[in-house]
Amino acid sequence: FYGRQVWYIVSVLAVAAFANKTTVVEAKSEAERANLHGERSSFRDLLELVCDVVAPLDEALKLTEHTSRLSAMVTFRKGASIRGMRMQDFMPEDGDKKAFEDCMSSLSEASQGAGAAMSRVLHSKLRDGLGNVISVE
Repeated sequence: FYGRQVWYIVSVLAVAAFANKTTVVEAKSEAERANLHGERSSFRDLLELVCDVVAPLDEALKLTEHTSRLSAMVTFRKGASIRGMRMQDFMPEDGDKKAFEDCMSSLSEASQGAGAAMSRVLHSKLRDGLGNVISVE
């Protein structure tokens, strides 16, 4: 009888310890995600202070969200969504498209190294909604 109770108590304690460890790991992970989101948000706010347009891209160099400033610049249509379009779609010159792809590729490779520089200046041209070519940096 006592052996069964001891076994029951040990089992309950083991489950409680596992649940506690899992909860602590989940809480820590959530705190890290929130901190990273806050850092990204702050960095983006800073970029928007000094840049006319901030446009987040995915690995395929497609816009991950609608960016109203860029949309206004390249479409001249109110509310036209450019989400999912590639930045290269707005570049009229093949040389600019290639330079952009090479630059983004080298930044991606540099991000793999510890302490690597993650910024570069790229001069390019975009075509606006009226067909005008705009020099951008």
